Amino acid sequence: MQNSALSVSATVLLLLLLETGAHILIGMEVFGKIEMTYRRFYISPDVANRKPMFWGDFSKEAGRWRVANASHTAHDCMGNSIPWHSNSVGASDRERSIQKRDSSQKRVAILGDSFMEGMLVNAQYRLSNRLEAGTGHEHLNFAVNGSSPINYYLVYKNIAKRFEHDVVLIGLLPANDFQDYTPDQAYKLVEWPIYRPYWQGTYPAYSLKYSLTAIEQSISRNNRTTGGLLSVVDSVYSQLPIADRLKADILLNSGIFKIVQTLSARWLITKGRLTQYEQFPEANFLAMRYSLEQIVAEAKGRKVVLLSIPIQNDIEAIRNGHKNQLDGRLRKFCDQHHILFVPLLPHFLAYKGNVADLFVTCDGHWSKKGEQFVSDLLLQNRQYRSLLTN
Repeated sequence: MQNSALSVSATVLLLLLLETGAHILIGMEVFGKIEMTYRRFYISPDVANRKPMFWGDFSKEAGRWRVANASHTAHDCMGNSIPWHSNSVGASDRERSIQKRDSSQKRVAILGDSFMEGMLVNAQYRLSNRLEAGTGHEHLNFAVNGSSPINYYLVYKNIAKRFEHDVVLIGLLPANDFQDYTPDQAYKLVEWPIYRPYWQGTYPAYSLKYSLTAIEQSISRNNRTTGGLLSVVDSVYSQLPIADRLKADILLNSGIFKIVQTLSARWLITKGRLTQYEQFPEANFLAMRYSLEQIVAEAKGRKVVLLSIPIQNDIEAIRNGHKNQLDGRLRKFCDQHHILFVPLLPHFLAYKGNVADLFVTCDGHWSKKGEQFVSDLLLQNRQYRSLLTN
């Protein structure tokens, strides 16, 4: 009995020493920037009182969206300044009329995340702007960074669909579009209470739910107070099952776990060791499929185009021998629903130059050259161009 007590005591002491060492290493940024928030106990003033956000949880239906009629200056990792502007509905686009001004012209509604939004390139270099200039037909940009297929559907249903259009262009990013919020991630809301839609149930019997009771609880909104955010965190924590409370207390506050999690993630997503083109949870694929099916249903006969977008790591992984298991399933799905499928991975693999030039090295999004490469592919795509002719 005494030996057992000593063993337990020694284990606890060792863990305390390891945690202390881990927090020291994190503070010294030995492994780069690793954020420890301790959100249950402390909300830093820069989180509660930050300057008004341009992107955040501003759509009650879709969650992630923008403030309407706002301007923002972003800075890329190379120090360049990129001006951003939103129109009267919060889209990162010039002002658009609800009805087409010229009935002979076609209109394309664009959905997606940061790649389709044109993250960190000036507006004239974005895919949407290049396609509009290259075809002479309006390409309305409703994409928003930090979103995923369920958001694409809800943005389309509640915002984009109000604008007269003929084609829906969706950009699917496998690298993170299989990572929709799910209830098993509820403990993470203690650290970062955000308002996210998700599908509850099993395919195809889903119901639409949200991660928080109200969008006003989200940390990703303007005019928050320290006290108000702490109340939200306390409310989220109190509603968790005991097992999830333990996960929140240990996993979110453990320096050891944070270091292991950070290093393992970096190892997996670099140098082509892992790609979602090869491995993706079936449940996540079905949820993504259902979101796309809802867009098709809302489109009511309009032609839908789906791009599958690889990041640079996906390209390296496929070149290293990993299998592209995804595009075949997406093509079958698109054939079933009469969707024009444009897989970009084969084109990136066939690129004659240095494929790294198509991406911003320190960021991962398309560079100006990458935006042009993808726009040229679509402009040269006979089927895509045929959708824009009468």
